[in-house]
Amino acid sequence: MVAVVSPTASIRLVSAIASTIAAEMGQSEPSHSLLATGNSEAADTEARVPAQQVVQLWRGAVRATGDLHVGFRAGTRLRTGALGVVDYAARCGATLRAFLLQFSRHRRLISDDLDMRLLDRGDVVKIAFDFALDGGEARRQMNEFFAAALIALGREATGQRWTPERVAFRHQPAVADSALTAWLGVEPGFGESVCSIELSAGSLALPLTRAEPGLAALLDRLAQDMLARLPKPDELPLRVRYAISSQLWRGECSLEAVARMLCMSSRSLQRRLQDCQTSFNALVDNARREAALDLILDPEITVSDIAVRIGFSEPSAFDRAFRRWTGCSPGHYRRMREPLQLRPPTVS
Repeated sequence: MVAVVSPTASIRLVSAIASTIAAEMGQSEPSHSLLATGNSEAADTEARVPAQQVVQLWRGAVRATGDLHVGFRAGTRLRTGALGVVDYAARCGATLRAFLLQFSRHRRLISDDLDMRLLDRGDVVKIAFDFALDGGEARRQMNEFFAAALIALGREATGQRWTPERVAFRHQPAVADSALTAWLGVEPGFGESVCSIELSAGSLALPLTRAEPGLAALLDRLAQDMLARLPKPDELPLRVRYAISSQLWRGECSLEAVARMLCMSSRSLQRRLQDCQTSFNALVDNARREAALDLILDPEITVSDIAVRIGFSEPSAFDRAFRRWTGCSPGHYRRMREPLQLRPPTVS
């Protein structure tokens, strides 16, 4: 069996999240309950921590604040330097397009679980992104945090409060989002096939206020050296997770369908996943869990509809799976979450 390298995230990302959450809570610095990192790791700004620590951080943040949009609000507070060489290298480019390209190029320095791509559509560029974290709530918070942080850093870099053409998220809306719309300048979409930010050609051409080509090249080389030293986790489970997520909503989430998407035989896919100490069934179960914990927040969707959407033939089978995931029934879980949905977000 091959050695498996588990996904990790930068300690800078963890510290940035914890610090911005603390600011939202009116604290001068993160509490130990938010930033559960050893002193030796916290002192090393280039250290890596298990990606699971990011999941635990977001769960703690939602419990502490009672705000299902705490990730977005925290992201609006991020400023240049919080992510180290990643945002410094991006900040020294010539235009907003260069800024975003550098972020995408160095994304693994932020987290192994971050996928970010720029898709040129002619008059607009679509920035597709996703954090493939285990846990529906953490994934929701991390994706909202990243979208807000990327826009906040891009606005700071250009010195202009530009407005994206469109912002979309995979997850369902948690609460009324008027404050989010006011900060973004556009109403975000939810329940989309991919998380994305769309920018016009005019916005992408905006010059950065501190463009320094020489320093940008130096920082890019530094970032590439840091990337080269990172242990590389096996990307197959991540690719399978993305494929399962895209197929789940279409009712085609079978081993054969996913294997075809990845240009592999079903047997080869099963064998390679076994080498990575996981299985196709385990990844499907995790994808269903994430989707269920996301959809259950929308009171307009019945439990029976959720079961059908994520591939259960009978509501009773979904009920058993949900109890295994959470320890309670879908209805009870929904009722427990209702108080959190009463607090609307306030974005500064």
